[in-house]
Amino acid sequence: AHTKVWHNYNRNFRPHQKGQLSITLGSHWIEPNRSENTMDILKCQQSIISVLGWFANPIHGDGDYPEVMRKQLPSILPHFSETEKNEVRGTADFFAFSFGPNNFKPHNTMAKLGQNVSLNLRDVLNWIKLEYGNPRILITENGWFTDSHVKTEDTTAIYMMKNFLNQVLQAIKFDEIQVFGYTAWSLLDGFEWQDAYTTRRGLFYVDFNSKQKERKPKSSAHYYRQIIQENGFSVKESTPDVQGTVTGVHQPPLTPNANLSEILHNWNANLPLIYDRCVVSEGLKLNISSMVTLYYPTHAHLGLPAPLLRSGGWLNRSTAEAFQDYADLCFRELGDLVKLWITINEPNRLSDIYEQSSNDTYWAAHHLLIAHALAWHRYDRQYRPAQRGAVSLSLHSDWAEPANPYAASHRKAAERFLQFEIAWFAEPLFKTGDYPLAMREHVAFKNRQGLARSALPQFTEEERRLVKGTADFYALNHFTTRLVMQERQNGSTYDTDRDVQFLQDITCLSSPTRLAVMPWGERRVLQWIRSNYGDMDVYITASGIDDQSLEKDELRKYYLEKYIQEALKAYLIDKIKIKGYYVFKLTEEKSRPRFGFFTPDFKAKSSIQFYNNLISNNGFLSENSGPRCSQTQRNTECIVCLLLVQKKPLIFFGCCFFSTLVLLLSITIFHKQKRRKIWKAKNSQHIPLKKGHNRVLS
Repeated sequence: AHTKVWHNYNRNFRPHQKGQLSITLGSHWIEPNRSENTMDILKCQQSIISVLGWFANPIHGDGDYPEVMRKQLPSILPHFSETEKNEVRGTADFFAFSFGPNNFKPHNTMAKLGQNVSLNLRDVLNWIKLEYGNPRILITENGWFTDSHVKTEDTTAIYMMKNFLNQVLQAIKFDEIQVFGYTAWSLLDGFEWQDAYTTRRGLFYVDFNSKQKERKPKSSAHYYRQIIQENGFSVKESTPDVQGTVTGVHQPPLTPNANLSEILHNWNANLPLIYDRCVVSEGLKLNISSMVTLYYPTHAHLGLPAPLLRSGGWLNRSTAEAFQDYADLCFRELGDLVKLWITINEPNRLSDIYEQSSNDTYWAAHHLLIAHALAWHRYDRQYRPAQRGAVSLSLHSDWAEPANPYAASHRKAAERFLQFEIAWFAEPLFKTGDYPLAMREHVAFKNRQGLARSALPQFTEEERRLVKGTADFYALNHFTTRLVMQERQNGSTYDTDRDVQFLQDITCLSSPTRLAVMPWGERRVLQWIRSNYGDMDVYITASGIDDQSLEKDELRKYYLEKYIQEALKAYLIDKIKIKGYYVFKLTEEKSRPRFGFFTPDFKAKSSIQFYNNLISNNGFLSENSGPRCSQTQRNTECIVCLLLVQKKPLIFFGCCFFSTLVLLLSITIFHKQKRRKIWKAKNSQHIPLKKGHNRVLS
């Protein structure tokens, strides 16, 4: 039937209509269970051929059914005569392809052959290219579906559309596949064949129960319109990369500082403070000043001394007083060498430990704030006048972006995440001395609705005065940007109090632990901090990503380049007072996510060279600027300087020894010359004079 229509058009209409004609073929895609197993690969090929190749091979191929099908179904599959083969072959002016939900949800009758059905549109386009000689391709149907109860907030459909379009774009740009058109399916919700009205596939929502059948644009319609307007994906990094160095700028911290290091001293560590003092002292000899973190709990370990753990840990107010005494000891023993202090690292992430109850989480956080404030006041009264240092705590500060930017509920959820994640600690310290109003109101609302049984602690007036203003700078750990959406759950844990859930964008570059690489989020969170808490000094105390590679860690290099660029833009363009940038981290542990520049056995990865060059150049060199000095010269200078610094005591001793030798030698020579003159003078008295001469004594 198709063949007869195509020939009719070709003879009678094409000459003056100048059109093109094809037939739309749909297919799934399938991948082998074992990528190296030949039998699994052959089964996948057989599966695609029996569905897509069934029609594509006669029309786009040799005019006959695929050989695999002819062998498997010799008595069932019809036979083409030679005349029919010639008639059928080539009766398509382009390859029209459909990749929709019916293909993603194959029925049991389809030959999956025990392999894995996949949504990889790029791979199936490559298969068409290889099988049929790289034809021009029109994607006539592609999209996702939602359940019938979903109205206009079809967030999943947005990211599925983004994923499919991204795969098509990659196929065009990298695989040189001739895709010349793309059609989203469909404009309106409608009758979906065997699914009837149980699923919706339109860009516009249709109310089937009303007489007027009102139509409303879904989020996917807004997103698709934006893609059409911009002819592709919008770029979040709207500001071009900053090139050149920051030499001459007052206190240029943005290129990661070569003269700053971060030292962690665990409260329950067996190592005495003399060890930390030695480390700090050795760093100062190399012109490296240290920022010391007093308390560094992890997601799995509180890091408290055993007696404090037995008495309730941070649920007991007395732990805060004990922390003040511990901080006092550190200030007294190390303060003459240290000018930057972090009392507690990421207290806003202790919810991972106190997860049984939001009340436990809130009270632990309350006592952590009190502990920090007590330590700050102790330093301010007793040590700051002489030591002239600065004290703060470091907050985990990832940025939150609404997963669906067209949904008001998602925008509110993103702001609520920031309130519960950052403002929870920042508001009492930098602003009011109390928890954020938005946080209090949301927890109270959930309690009234019977959705939670929790409450934030109340600050007494004395505690407000104690906590407010007890941070000399803002310190943040920033790693990624979270895509946040609204979620309502019953329960009484901190996570359910927030009413948020996270969405993973599968098109976004991410690490093995699923940290998304979204550099622009770093600049946005810095802007948000300044907007909410004023123009203060900022230290980025941790930023990094896990990379599985033990040598060529290209993901880490890309991450560092892009994230440092965003921090540099915030510093130079937004005028945010960033004073330091620390990369997490120097050396990684075994059986942990690989964040380090060095492996557990101290082997350097390639990213260390990139980072070293960044520090040496004091920024990103522009393409037009030449190097400050040749690499060989710089390396030579660095080696000489390092040798001089490391051997300073020996060199000093050598200089003193040499000077002493020179002095002794000079004195010896002087005395010898003096004795010789005296001896000559004495001898001259016995020499007879000529007649008429007088003797003159010297």
